[in-house]
Amino acid sequence: MKIQIIIGSTRPGRVGDKIGQWVYSQLSKAQPEAEFELVDLLEFNLPLMNETIPPLGLQGKYTSEVGQKWADKIASADGYVIVTPEYNHSFPASLKNGLDYIGLQMAKKPVAFVSYSPLPSGGSRAVEQLIPVTVQLSTVTLNHPLNIANTMQLIDQQTGEVKADMYVEPAQKMAAEIVWWTKNLKKIRDEQ
Repeated sequence: MKIQIIIGSTRPGRVGDKIGQWVYSQLSKAQPEAEFELVDLLEFNLPLMNETIPPLGLQGKYTSEVGQKWADKIASADGYVIVTPEYNHSFPASLKNGLDYIGLQMAKKPVAFVSYSPLPSGGSRAVEQLIPVTVQLSTVTLNHPLNIANTMQLIDQQTGEVKADMYVEPAQKMAAEIVWWTKNLKKIRDEQ
């Protein structure tokens, strides 16, 4: 049972990689029986969606090598945790673009959300905008996001370490929920 933690920000100077690593650490500690994998969208360097056929019509056959590589990576997981910042009351274009490459690779699999922001909202509005996209991808969208507020105060400027003790318990609850859904939906998919 593999659960990917997808880092959705690709901009220079981002903190998403630090938040993603913290989420990976917390979830791995809380649910050691699951295999968590950190997937950084930046490493795929996806161009703006440029497939000649929309992803739902591709049936897993992409014309671009990078599109195929991304889709194969996403298809290899049984569940997902999307880590996203909030930009202008929404999630970043890089994440939307990455999700636009996806057809049915995430279908019937659970997805949870971690959002972050230097503001007190913790990125909650990004998750509100992201949910309809993941629903369209036929995911089972979980209902309790982890919204990490005031991120600039949580990251040690010297070491880059995230010090977010107040979010450990919510992260543990998220870990239990995503593992439960992943395990049970995988069992159902395997029986079909």
